[in-house]
Amino acid sequence: MADSKLDPGKSYGWTGKILRVNLTDKTVSVTPTDPYKEYLGGMGVANKIMYDEVAPGTDPLSPENKVVFAVGPLTATGVPLAGRTTIASLSTYTKDHQVVDAHTGGMIGAAIKKAGWDAIIIEGASDEPVYLKIDDDDVEIKPADKVWGMGTRATTEALSRREGTDFCVATIGPAGENLLPYACIINSRNHSAGAGTASVLGSKKLKALVVRGTQPIYVADPQAVADLSDYMLREIVGSNNNHVVPSTQQEWAEYFDKGSRWTAQKGLTWALAEGGPIETGEPKPGEINTVGYRCMKSFKDEGPEAEKYTIKMDGCHSCPIHCYSDMRVPASAANGGYEITGNTCVPNFPFTNYMIGILGDKTPVAAASEDALVWDQVTGSVMDDLGLWCNYGQIYRDIAHC
Repeated sequence: MADSKLDPGKSYGWTGKILRVNLTDKTVSVTPTDPYKEYLGGMGVANKIMYDEVAPGTDPLSPENKVVFAVGPLTATGVPLAGRTTIASLSTYTKDHQVVDAHTGGMIGAAIKKAGWDAIIIEGASDEPVYLKIDDDDVEIKPADKVWGMGTRATTEALSRREGTDFCVATIGPAGENLLPYACIINSRNHSAGAGTASVLGSKKLKALVVRGTQPIYVADPQAVADLSDYMLREIVGSNNNHVVPSTQQEWAEYFDKGSRWTAQKGLTWALAEGGPIETGEPKPGEINTVGYRCMKSFKDEGPEAEKYTIKMDGCHSCPIHCYSDMRVPASAANGGYEITGNTCVPNFPFTNYMIGILGDKTPVAAASEDALVWDQVTGSVMDDLGLWCNYGQIYRDIAHC
């Protein structure tokens, strides 16, 4: 599209605005994105702000530290795999406390972008628990005393009921409130951002961000974006190449590898799907509309026992991979977890993939068994509710070692 056809009053890709929230004096201000556009993407923007504004040697739990939520120019445009959010702050769990960025999927990035913001800078610290409500340009710092102390699930439900179910909630749990270095932020129920960012929010008494965005995201060339999206789905994400092959031999596939996440196969179903079981089948390369069936992550993580508990495979905003397992496991609730579970990062499969590998025959249950599946769902859902980051399975290695 020629530049002459672009509307000079619109921002394309970027929204052009950064929201700054000072929790100490309860002020809100707006600054332009322009100085940061050369640092492409949310990671570049967030890290540049941290390096510019937070001095080396700052205590990560002090009011002088900041937390930056940032998204990129492709966020919420519909381009596949562009739904991630960078959350940058100072590390709480390394000796030198350098700048670190956590990453999260879910829906919070798209909500921030559609609300009209490229980044949100949290600075200062509140004396009392608060949450930040962002409804497009309407920004409020509101009391959170009623949800302080709650787990991430109860907080998400309470704030969704209070503000509306069309808001996305990103919250900390008791781990963040109590400043545990491995605390994580959870958004959209089961999507985590680790790296200790939740303990920084806990030190600032910020319980949650509650965000609704209703604004359009403009792109300079909509047809080019559509073509790019189709190309990614057909030729990269949905292709049969040396990076992406099915886990079982299939009639159309030249190669297969049992370690692949591409676990879809004939006879494998979402057994608890609404309206009855849905077979994953054999999604072939280039079939854009069947890409979402390809990854049966519950089956890969937990083995054949998981099939009968799988409601569907879900995913993050604009991601066709659908590696998020929605499962209904009554025995999880009966043993202290939650009945509806999901595979947030690693907590979904710590027992089968880590503890058994370390403990071997000393484990109390067998790998890929009903008991192992329940163990995993109880552990994962409780950790998510506490808002405790597993550091990609390291916490389970520690438990097994001890």
